[in-house]
Amino acid sequence: MVNFSRVQPETDAQVAFLRLVLPGRPECNVGVFLLHQATGSLYFRLREDWDRVAEAEEAELLSQLSHDFRNRIQELGEKGGQAFLESLEDQLSNVLQLTGRTSLKVGDVRAAIDRLFEENCTTA
Repeated sequence: MVNFSRVQPETDAQVAFLRLVLPGRPECNVGVFLLHQATGSLYFRLREDWDRVAEAEEAELLSQLSHDFRNRIQELGEKGGQAFLESLEDQLSNVLQLTGRTSLKVGDVRAAIDRLFEENCTTA
């Protein structure tokens, strides 16, 4: 039996993937960003096994991204997620790239980001 009191209504969101492009290695998705359009909140998940996709020195730097991203979003305050995603779109190029945004409907944001990550960011 379905418990309808726990079903969350779907809401508009946008998804973009963070790609790692290193010389001599295959390009791969290493993270996912999900922007909740109604609130401007940005949810993201990045790889933790950087040593599987980069050399030791690069992996050490990449392992700091999650912490850095969280701090930058927090510093931007309300609607900081939207502003942060726009800054990534403007600033990233060479080694780290951001795909274009795709619109989608999501109910449970956490479940959606976990599913998107598992489907798109776990192979290397």
